[in-house]
Order: sequence, then C-alpha cells, then structure tokens
Amino acid sequence: MTTDNKRPKPGAATSAASPEAPKPKKKRKLRKKRVLAAILSVFLILCVLAAVATVVYVAIVLKDLPDWDETVLLSDKTTFLYDENGEIFSELHSSENRTYVTLDDMPDYLIDAFLATEDTRFYQHHGIDIIRIGGALLADIKSGGASQGASTITMQLARTAILNDYDKKLARKIKEAVLSLQLESEYSKDEILALYLNEIYFGHSAYGVQAASQTIFGKDVKDIDMAEAATLVGVIRNPKLYSPLYDPEASDRVKRQVLKNLSEYTDKYPEADIEAAKEEIVQTGESAYTAAYNHPWYTDYVIDVAEDILIEQGYSAASIYTGGFRIYTTLNDKVQTLMEEAFSDAANFPETYSADLVESAMVVLSADDNSILGLVGGREYTTKRGYNRATDMKRQPGSTFKPIAAYSPAIEAGYSPATVVNDVRTTFGGNWTPGNYDGSYRGIISMRTACQYSVNIASVKV
Repeated sequence: MTTDNKRPKPGAATSAASPEAPKPKKKRKLRKKRVLAAILSVFLILCVLAAVATVVYVAIVLKDLPDWDETVLLSDKTTFLYDENGEIFSELHSSENRTYVTLDDMPDYLIDAFLATEDTRFYQHHGIDIIRIGGALLADIKSGGASQGASTITMQLARTAILNDYDKKLARKIKEAVLSLQLESEYSKDEILALYLNEIYFGHSAYGVQAASQTIFGKDVKDIDMAEAATLVGVIRNPKLYSPLYDPEASDRVKRQVLKNLSEYTDKYPEADIEAAKEEIVQTGESAYTAAYNHPWYTDYVIDVAEDILIEQGYSAASIYTGGFRIYTTLNDKVQTLMEEAFSDAANFPETYSADLVESAMVVLSADDNSILGLVGGREYTTKRGYNRATDMKRQPGSTFKPIAAYSPAIEAGYSPATVVNDVRTTFGGNWTPGNYDGSYRGIISMRTACQYSVNIASVKV
C-alpha cells in the first residue's frame, strides 16, 4: 500500500473534513453597517427630540402671543386746536407726538428710500423673507456675530406696534414672525407700509414721518426734498446718533448711504438728482412743535370743556391727548396775544405793602355772540392745568360787577355820568333795605361819584 506524500498545492481545495478559513473582510463590513445604523438611529432620535423640543418651545412662546386688533395698530395721535381763522395755535399729545398721513401725502422718493434701506423685497415676501434670513445668517457666520438684521418691514411693525419689545431674544423673533404672517393676511401691502411709516420713532418725541418732518425740518412731509427724505430714513437707525439736530455730520454720512441704496433699488430717479441730493447740505428748520402749548391759559380752558364733551360721547378724558381730534375754537390770536403781553408787564400792576404778587384774570367776549376771544387766568403761567382764576375761581364778583350790571345799561338807556342819584336809606320791594359798606349816605351824588365810591344804594336805584 502506497501513500501519497504530495503536499497540496497552494490554493487547492481542502477536504470536507478540513475547517473553513476565516473571512475578515465580511466581518469588518458588517461591523461598519451596524455602527452606521446605530449612528443613524441616534441621529434620527436626536432630530425627533429636537423637533419635539422646538414644537414645545414654540408652543410655550406663542402662549404669550398678545391679542391684537386694528385699535392696537392705531397708535396715539396728536390733537390740534384751531383759532377763529382756522390756524393751529396749540397741539396736545401724550408721550408720542404723532400725526397720521396717507401714502399719497408722502413723496415717492421717501417711500422708495425706506424700501431700499429697510426691506427691498417688501412687495415680494409674505411677512417673512427667507432669502433675507439666509443672507443674514451667512453674513453673521462670516463676521462671527450678529452683523445683519433679517426683520422685514412687517416684522418691524409687529415689534413696535403690537409687541413693543426690542429684546433680541429668539422668543421675540418667533412672535414677530407669527404676527407678521397674521398682519399680511389681514392687511394689504400698502396698508402695512402706511402703518409702519406712521409708527416708527425718529427721536425728539416724534413718531411717524409727518411728526418727524415737522420736528426736524419745520414742514409737512409732503414738502420735503430728496435729501431731506434720505435724512429721515437714516435717522431711524439710531435717532440719538443720526438726527441732524444732534450730529449733522453723522446724519450726512448716513444720508449718502441711503441715497446709494435708493440708486441701486430703482432707476425711477435720474442719477443727477441723486448725486445732487448727496451733496445738498440739509438745513433743519424751526420745529413746528417748539410752541406746541401756545396760549396756555386758553388751551387749559379748551381742554376742560373738551374733556366734558368727550366723556358725554363715551370717550375717556385722556383721549384728548391720543385721539387725534381737531378742535375749533373762537380764539382771536391778536386779542389773546395782547392780553398775555399786558399781564406779563409788571408796570400794569401796583405793588402791595406785603410785596405779594397782585393777581388778576381776564376774559374777553365777542359782543356779537358772547364767544370767548381771549382768556388769561393769572399773572404768571407756571403749571399746566393749574389754577385758572378766569375759570376756576368761584368767588362773587362783588362791586366789580356794578359797572357792567348797573352803570353800563344806564348809559345805554340815555343816562350820563353826570346824572344824579339820591343816596339815602331806601327800602326796595317792601322788605329789602341795603346799606353802604361804610354805613353812611352821601345824599345827591352823580353816577360818576357813585361808581367811584362803589355806593350800593345808588347802584340799586340806577
């Protein structure tokens, strides 16, 4: 019996009884798949948890979302007082000085400058500008911080008019976004833009473009030129830094940037006009509100009367400062000014032994219809809505009324200052016997003498 001592060739198949060789590559692939599956599972779980956490967080944030309606958007408005010629002589407002104007009352270049600077895609988005948000995120990543804002005009309106919150926290941004979508569903683009331009703050207690134009330039917004419009747009970035009333040079720099934005936003305006506006040195005017509480004694009286009328009509008394009313009065500016000048002249009032201020008050009525032409309630006006001697003093007029009630009608009836009256003890109506203040009687005296010495008997007889 022979044996085969040949060794198997490399790679030759082994006998069925031989053990199978290991396969390390397949095991490694299987292990990788399991690891990847585990990682994917963890990732999916984290995504689900993040989504749930986000939904819960948003739900918690939106629980505090304020309810709003049109009245919330219609912020406080300034009330104007007009004299007998229809001229404004006084304005009443709360802490927010605001006068509403329509888009038709604003120059096109003002509106376009706002859009070019604040929201170039305003008429394309629906309250939230995804493209702008993406651009802002990229800019923030490049700068390593928050370098650009992504708030649309609608979001800014939601922030200032409804939220009144300027904190840069995520919760506020979420509320802004939701409110913006609500605003866009309720109002047209032009309505939102008009509300925004009447809401924004320009410093100097001025809210909205009309009050800002009146305060900074002393003119209505419809009358401002392109350079002034660009200046207003620049102010809202930071009123304390960029108002021409505070820093003309800084204001001019921002104005130039706004005009550059306008040029890039639209070709509606000739480039020559934009370049001329860049070079224009903007002149501030005398603020239309420097004498907002003009003729204060008369204004106080108007407020007192108007508040009573408003309460009768179902308004609150405070609405006179926020309702944007137009109150027409019978004030004669010339008469009122002369009265105030007379009362401010100390030479018209004698000094007393105690050096106390001699007080006085005056009301001038029209002889035709008894309308109030002028009113002064004291020598010095020191406190708004303070004591007004012309309207608040309830003392009897006493003998000062004799020339009006007794002697003036007598002269109109044909008497003269020389007409004589018998000043003797007299009983009137059978049971009334007045006396003179000093208890004496002068006998036959003229009306002139009776008036001079305030003789009671003579006044009654006349």
